[in-house]
Amino acid sequence: MKKPPRRPKLAITFGVLLLSGAGVLAWFWFYTLAPMRRVLDLDWRAMHSKEAQWAEEQKSYRRFTRSPDLWYGADDIYRFGDETWFKWLLDRVLSGDSSFRVCGCTMECLAVMSNHDFDADADWANWYEANKEKTQEEWIQDGFATQGMTISLPPSDDETESLLMILGKRSKDPKNVNSAGEPRLDAPGFMRYNAYRWLRDMGFDPVAYLLKSDVASLPKELKEGVTQYREYEKGDVPNSGLGRLSFAPAPESDWRPSISVMVHKTGIQASLLVIVLVAGVTGLGLTRRGIRTLRLKSAPASAASHPPDTAGDR
Repeated sequence: MKKPPRRPKLAITFGVLLLSGAGVLAWFWFYTLAPMRRVLDLDWRAMHSKEAQWAEEQKSYRRFTRSPDLWYGADDIYRFGDETWFKWLLDRVLSGDSSFRVCGCTMECLAVMSNHDFDADADWANWYEANKEKTQEEWIQDGFATQGMTISLPPSDDETESLLMILGKRSKDPKNVNSAGEPRLDAPGFMRYNAYRWLRDMGFDPVAYLLKSDVASLPKELKEGVTQYREYEKGDVPNSGLGRLSFAPAPESDWRPSISVMVHKTGIQASLLVIVLVAGVTGLGLTRRGIRTLRLKSAPASAASHPPDTAGDR
């Protein structure tokens, strides 16, 4: 038989602390951090659809309030995020919260989602205040206008070549060259991506465009535009509604990669689960033993204060 603890109140306190710690650890690991662990897990990503990955990425922002990472995290908020996610991210940037990391990735996401770019936080705040009632499509349309491009909404096939020019026009500045000495693309990256997205969602087909054109006489900017379009297309999600603008046609297929049941990072998960269970069981055991000991100690005192009535035995 186990001996009762000498200090039952201390045992109860320690037991409650163990139970609380196990609960907090379990909550943090299996709920708060779970979405971020999944989107950073290459094995998990390989076995889940892009829709499932985007769903987990959104949870990770809400639960952990983390900043997007376009390089190491391969986050997709910049191309899948809408007006709501733009506002969420801008609010974090303008909040001044030092725990929220603001870096080049953060500002790139704002630029792609809005098709605008500003250096100062105050300029972002002023722009959003003036344009918060507009749709994302209108933001993108206005961004093209800043480059002298008048793009219709809803889109028109007559503007295909204007959008291809945004994708393919090279800089004429002799100093704006890449490491190979070639002129860089003139339009900023966020605007080129939105030109691709606009073309994609209006149903542009690069092969059909080239077949009906006199390729030999096409300006080199348009040829480069088609090349750049194909490059963006390689990294896109086929047959999906993710990141599509309001005028995009419905996906051709509802196909989704199968989501397989698997235990990812089994060793870490199992080890942490054992720690949580051991801490929880130990804490529960200590708490119950401490309470039982207190009851046993109080029982003799209670019996002594109320002696048995023996009057009836006389």
